[in-house]
Amino acid sequence: MENTCKRISNTPNSMPVLQGWADLPDDLLQCVLALLSSPSDLAAFIATCPNWHAAFRSAKSTLRTTLFRPLAIRSCASSGDDPVVWELFDPAKPTICIHRVTPPDFLAGMDYECCSYGHAIFSGNAPSLKDTTFAIVDVFTGTSVSPPPCPFFTFVNSCALTAPLDYHNSHFLVEAKHSLFAWRVGSDHWSQCSCPPNSKALEQFVPFKGQLYALEYQQLYTVKLEPQLSLEEVQVVWSVEMSEPDLCEPSLVVCDDMLILLAASIGEAFCLDLSSQPAMWVKMEEEELKEWAFFFDEKREAFRPRPPLSCKNPQRWGGIGYDSYCVSSLAPNQGNRRGLLPNWLFQLAENMHVQRHMLLYSWIHEDDFDGPEAFQDQMDDEGKNSA
Repeated sequence: MENTCKRISNTPNSMPVLQGWADLPDDLLQCVLALLSSPSDLAAFIATCPNWHAAFRSAKSTLRTTLFRPLAIRSCASSGDDPVVWELFDPAKPTICIHRVTPPDFLAGMDYECCSYGHAIFSGNAPSLKDTTFAIVDVFTGTSVSPPPCPFFTFVNSCALTAPLDYHNSHFLVEAKHSLFAWRVGSDHWSQCSCPPNSKALEQFVPFKGQLYALEYQQLYTVKLEPQLSLEEVQVVWSVEMSEPDLCEPSLVVCDDMLILLAASIGEAFCLDLSSQPAMWVKMEEEELKEWAFFFDEKREAFRPRPPLSCKNPQRWGGIGYDSYCVSSLAPNQGNRRGLLPNWLFQLAENMHVQRHMLLYSWIHEDDFDGPEAFQDQMDDEGKNSA
């Protein structure tokens, strides 16, 4: 195919002339990006030429919740003798695998905790039986990063990355044994601080407007990572409707400049108003959330859920505003989120002797792992193999 991305031609007495697709100005390319409707469209955009690829990278941070719905990652194996394989797919086309990877063998001795920023997090017992080991595995490449053993030996209440692994000052947080542990990516040690005396277990970690928030219903904390790890309670007025945590099933989620608490079981949403003293959870009307959809991981004791992912303007890809999508159903539950892993996954684990802790079913934002470029590499490889 002839390359249409020609360079700009200049003469001493004339203005630069646009001679090909590569010469389109960035502001026009941003408009094109906003009109794309699928990961494959984005992959084609990126593959057009280096200038278009650069335009995507410059706009990447602003497109995170506005361009596409999250992709899904799932575990599968065709028989008991086959290794577990992780498959990445668009839930709109669940029969088409975008990419697959075989996870590292050593995960067979570890337990799956959650997904965070495109990485699956696993925990295991250190040989000393005094520490806990972790593996942070890129779900697209299968490569892993292992922090030093964490100085506790008990149940993990919650864990999460604070940012993608390659971001400056990214940390991995773990709450266990009434303590909060933090590992700065690339360092050789953990920081530790005690949770407040009245704390039971921190449930979720969410970055918002330069602060890192931790939720333990009905308590909200800010987490300070530097210069010393610490927790500080945020004084918040909680609504009467939020008084029963077991009924509320609270989840924190960021929607543009709003920090929202979704109360799943009662079908309500509350926005944190930090302008008042003390701060308040303000009940939101359904109309205020019409332009948002929410993507939930499984809610099951053995699979600790993370905060849901949000996606703006779901109508542009056929979604429904103010609706929740559960990873097991791959369809809107319209306020009736079941939170159960599909039966075939457990049948696969029990009847075919597949390690249950290797099972993975979660949502992934494509920019968590620079996904579209990788999709294009995958398509290129498949094209060469079929040639």
